[in-house]
Amino acid sequence: MDILCRRPVVAELDDFLSDFYAHVGFSRCYRKTKDFLLALNGDDSWLDQALLRVGQMPRFYAHGDLSIRNMSSAGYVFDWDNSGYFPPGFDLALVLLGSRLSGHDSIAGAAASYYSLVERRCSFEDFHFSLLFLYAVLKGGRDRVAKTALLNQLKSLL
Repeated sequence: MDILCRRPVVAELDDFLSDFYAHVGFSRCYRKTKDFLLALNGDDSWLDQALLRVGQMPRFYAHGDLSIRNMSSAGYVFDWDNSGYFPPGFDLALVLLGSRLSGHDSIAGAAASYYSLVERRCSFEDFHFSLLFLYAVLKGGRDRVAKTALLNQLKSLL
């Protein structure tokens, strides 16, 4: 994660690499989250505001599909076809989802632990918001109580 966060963003790159909504997995999860909110209480408009806020944050080079299945026991990372420039915490959100928060009691706790990776280019408030947004959107809807709590927490930060 540290190595990826230190990679510079190259301004001349195609906008496609910076458009995280073009990430197939993310865009599918975003649409499902909007449907989840509509079914829950009929109000999904605020999620678009959250997407806009995260979309204006600095970009960091990320794998885009970071999970244990894309890593070897020696620490090598495979399958870079989803890599690009994503908002802060994109890969971290994926890792936290796959590891059930990796020993952290909350997204805020995880953000505090990993903030040093992005602090040169991102405020803690933005990092926490982005990580919470990404985690909440990418989290499936099977655990309705947990997803609802995450989304309520996110909405309160807008």
